[in-house]
Amino acid sequence: MKILSQHRLTIVAILTLAVCTCVQAAEQDRSSEKSKSQSLTNTGFNFMLSKDYAGAKPYFQRALEIEPNLAMAHLDLGAVYRNTGDPAAATEQFNLAILNDVEANNYAPVRETTDGDGGTVTEIANRNLKKIH
Repeated sequence: MKILSQHRLTIVAILTLAVCTCVQAAEQDRSSEKSKSQSLTNTGFNFMLSKDYAGAKPYFQRALEIEPNLAMAHLDLGAVYRNTGDPAAATEQFNLAILNDVEANNYAPVRETTDGDGGTVTEIANRNLKKIH
């Protein structure tokens, strides 16, 4: 009976270790994916700086496939749509940027913008919405 209990404890310990290892691996994958989506967004923004909106668009779209709630990618994709004459799609993306920024408790002021003004994602999205309407 005592040997059976020791075996059970050993099995429980092994299973616990396996679960912890799986959780850690999943967290590392998530961190890597988040880093990738931010890198894609930054690359797309560099295209936007040179007004290459067609070149920028797939980077933002891919970033959002990886991380659908990435406010910055929604903001930048909205700017692509606004600058390429699709106000409805731009409005949708700016609203998603605001929603996701608020849910993330408002990002800190962001990097430069193509219009030369800074601010939070929400501030920039609201400025862009005013330009559309």
